[in-house]
Amino acid sequence: MVREVVLALEARGFSSSFRIGQSMHHITFSTIGHHRLKDEPRVTLEFHPKDQAVRIAYSCSNLYFNEPLSQETVSMPNAVPSIIRYLQRLWQEMKPDTQAPQSLLD
Repeated sequence: MVREVVLALEARGFSSSFRIGQSMHHITFSTIGHHRLKDEPRVTLEFHPKDQAVRIAYSCSNLYFNEPLSQETVSMPNAVPSIIRYLQRLWQEMKPDTQAPQSLLD
């Protein structure tokens, strides 16, 4: 599941616009140029293979310690479009003076 989603996003060019990291149970996207996010906004993906679903969260901290600012759980076929909406929000809030990548505008 993770590979399918990440490859689909990478095929759209997101790997050059966002920093993509992993932890034990999450894939995290940020616009920050350094490792070890503290309180910076990020989009976090949590995969649920049994349900074939992805939890997508927008937050400023690890999901284990605080509630996200917004979140939704979607089925695999709806994952990529939903993730893109969250990445659009992240870009708008973190880089308001920088033109969004074309992949976010399509």
